[in-house]
Amino acid sequence: MDEIHWIRDVLLPTAILGVIAWCVPKLFAQYLAETIPALWMNALLSTVVMLWVGALYFAVPYLLSRAGLAQWIVILPAVLAQSAKFALIWAPIGILSLVSLPEKWTLDE
Repeated sequence: MDEIHWIRDVLLPTAILGVIAWCVPKLFAQYLAETIPALWMNALLSTVVMLWVGALYFAVPYLLSRAGLAQWIVILPAVLAQSAKFALIWAPIGILSLVSLPEKWTLDE
């Protein structure tokens, strides 16, 4: 049985995912209006992007060790389910990033 390498297998992916979860809403905010509906759109877009980032995190090692891209359709539901579980890590960070966005909004007079 393989031993878990805590830094490589747990801490590093968690830290990278946290940084991505913080940056994605900030990047979308540059292109969206400074309104509450745009903030909700940012939350939706950020969630979709982070679900796919998590899915890629789980799928890429699997696909590299197996036959290839033909199995992508077979593993896609399982990978997206794992990615949704991964939301326990990135969702609070993404929410904090979104909540901090209105602080930088300017008032139009």
